[in-house]
Amino acid sequence: MELAIVVRTRDTVEAGNSLSVCLVSTSKSLVYSQDADIAGGTTPFGVPVAPGEYTVSVSNFILDSTVYGAIAPATITVSSGSTLPVETRKGAYLVIKRFPKYLSFGAISDLSDLEGSAFVKAKATSIFKYAGNDGTGDPRGYLSDDPATTKTIDVANTIQLSLAFDTPVLPILISYTCNLSLGDMKGQLDNASNHEHSFGNLILSLQIANEKAASHSLQHSVPAGYIVNADFLGETQKAAADAQRNFDENYKVDVRDPLQKALDHRGVNATVPDDITEALKGYVQATNWLIRTVAPDVVFAWQVNLWGMGTAAWVYSTDPNSENPASAAKKTAAWLRTVGAYGGAYQPDFLAIDRYEADDFTVRAYVNSYCYGPHEWNRFYDFVGAISLELQIPVTPWQILASRIPGKSETVADLEANHWGSGGTYLFSDPAIGNSTKNINPKVLAIKPGGINPHPTVQDLFASAEPWDLSTPANQDFPLRGIFTVLLGGGATTGIITAAGKTGPWTQDKVGAYMTNPIAFAT
Repeated sequence: MELAIVVRTRDTVEAGNSLSVCLVSTSKSLVYSQDADIAGGTTPFGVPVAPGEYTVSVSNFILDSTVYGAIAPATITVSSGSTLPVETRKGAYLVIKRFPKYLSFGAISDLSDLEGSAFVKAKATSIFKYAGNDGTGDPRGYLSDDPATTKTIDVANTIQLSLAFDTPVLPILISYTCNLSLGDMKGQLDNASNHEHSFGNLILSLQIANEKAASHSLQHSVPAGYIVNADFLGETQKAAADAQRNFDENYKVDVRDPLQKALDHRGVNATVPDDITEALKGYVQATNWLIRTVAPDVVFAWQVNLWGMGTAAWVYSTDPNSENPASAAKKTAAWLRTVGAYGGAYQPDFLAIDRYEADDFTVRAYVNSYCYGPHEWNRFYDFVGAISLELQIPVTPWQILASRIPGKSETVADLEANHWGSGGTYLFSDPAIGNSTKNINPKVLAIKPGGINPHPTVQDLFASAEPWDLSTPANQDFPLRGIFTVLLGGGATTGIITAAGKTGPWTQDKVGAYMTNPIAFAT
């Protein structure tokens, strides 16, 4: 049968560049591939396509460091005169100030090693740490100093000088102006005193960043990076999606007076704009305005969660008619637009996306439903990429576990102490694991996940995802998903430092090896 690809583009692109279309029959015995011009028009398959039903995959592409998404039906039934519609749309521009022009990796620091030796070994391009004393905005009072911000910036500079290469190492501060990670959403939103102090403590961190950038010999034009209010958007999205909670972007929040008091306390000569309202949406916009006013040269992001629509159960699903990464991403992106987190005059530079900060094969993860195999990781990164395309904003997976899967003959004495997991193996590959559960340590295969995870054991989790192959890194297509960097590890989750488990040195080697030939954004 003749089959033609019909490309429609939302954005003007230069003719002569192509995208790839692949059809796989339901029996998987037939595979057809064809390139089509991204500028639009009709391209027939070069050979006749046998009638029947096929799954469809199309490739995103990058032009001038900008991602373009290619969207097609998930399946097609080929019969006489069939056509396959493909739409292309412009996504994120991947180049962010003070980040390299290639896919990079950063990680959390506990600031115990002020030389940053793990980061030097890994050739990491960023380092992140929670700002302030308590890591949640210190809402009970104004801080007189913020050593965490100072040390993080100093360590980043030390790492850069040790690496002696041109790409700066960016210090990233995680800062709260309203901590919804603890629950009690309305109690936190209703506390004007907490808002005042946390706004003031964010200002202090920004002021320190400005001063350090100006005084250091490296003379950074971008003082630091910030990720603000982890879990805030996820918790409010979840509340708004619950019809019983009567919650939306107009929920009353005292914004203007607490913010103005914080500005005055820190000596910032600025007046809160009239268009910032006393509502949830106004609070979000106030945070953006504050950062752009006090430290206009920093780069910053908000953070969203996999579970923002109320559950993360969809990540395990294999039902094509259930919630999927693209539909979940649309809901999350819609909420970000509703509350004004992205868009307008004070647009953030990127977006951080969180799965759940725990190593898969520890109790904290698998009992709480977060135990992933290749199927789940692929769907998570599909979700990340779909959000990037929806918002046309570059994204970073954040607090991603870098732990690895232990092999069948390795000694696994203590699952908890060793912090094993699948995230690092999926990202960076491990030929010793390859494509078979026979290569995975029996202690790991015997783990019984809980919660919403539908698999009785890790053995079943991996077996149900077949075919899979962890011999090659999954990060190879990350720029095509709008991912410009990946931030590894968390407070008790494996990154590149050795504070959690035994995977740190392995991850350092993997990131360092990747950095010898990183994936460039330019095409």
